[in-house]
Amino acid sequence: MGVPQHGQGDTVWEEGGRGPAPLISVVVPTYNEERNIERCLESLHGQTIPRERIEIIVVDGDSLDRTREIAERLADKVITQTSMGVGGARNDGFNIAEAPIVATTDADCQPYPGWLEAALKGFEEDEVVAVTGFLDPGDWGDMTWAERLTYQA
Repeated sequence: MGVPQHGQGDTVWEEGGRGPAPLISVVVPTYNEERNIERCLESLHGQTIPRERIEIIVVDGDSLDRTREIAERLADKVITQTSMGVGGARNDGFNIAEAPIVATTDADCQPYPGWLEAALKGFEEDEVVAVTGFLDPGDWGDMTWAERLTYQA
């Protein structure tokens, strides 16, 4: 399969000639995240790959605060969650994603600028089907031994 690299080869255009198709979609599940969502989405706007190659999808669980209002300014798509749980919200986003690769992050995260570029780099080999992000060893305290093994492998 291989992943198209930004700035290399032919430009892939969306149907209808709207511009370059996204290389990667990012799904952000939310529920009452007005304190966090703006920083999260702004960090996605600040990635090292061109913004037009990133599709940002917010899946909102019927927030009672201004989460959706804020997200509508900064995301490409904002939908209402229809499946149960945070995993269901991610699945709702995956189902409408247009890019060949889908990443997910939480609304209270601020991915560093090279996060999506590093994720795409992980898919340069045809055999790769999934990659995980960086995990600070300080986060390991609450992990089970099986979770630690996954990240150390």
